[in-house]
Amino acid sequence: MWAAYWIADGRDTPALRELAGLDGRDPFAVRELTARTLDELHVVVDDRETAAALVLNDEAKQCLAGRTSERALAAALDDLYVRSGYADEILRQPLGAEYGIDDEWIGGWGRTDEQLREAVRAACARQLALG
Repeated sequence: MWAAYWIADGRDTPALRELAGLDGRDPFAVRELTARTLDELHVVVDDRETAAALVLNDEAKQCLAGRTSERALAAALDDLYVRSGYADEILRQPLGAEYGIDDEWIGGWGRTDEQLREAVRAACARQLALG
């Protein structure tokens, strides 16, 4: 989804357009196109920590701008963590530390929906405060 947002923000490359059109069911295609897209956009990611911060910062911006709901972000965060192979670099990020909140939302146990939304928004703000 972030690929579509990048296009809407004025970025445009062939790989980015192709990535935006994927449905996400083929993780290998997503990974290959993500690498090509970042290369075409001249985005240099030296390590997994930087990559995690880059992705989560973008997700946080989308949520706080109202383009992604807190609930959708919670689900995307779980998916990102699983697809990363359970990378610790994601959990070390303020937004990544909220991994598991989707289970709480689905299960209906623990906090109310509004408290869960607020927890996601607060994590987004902490994520972006890191710069």
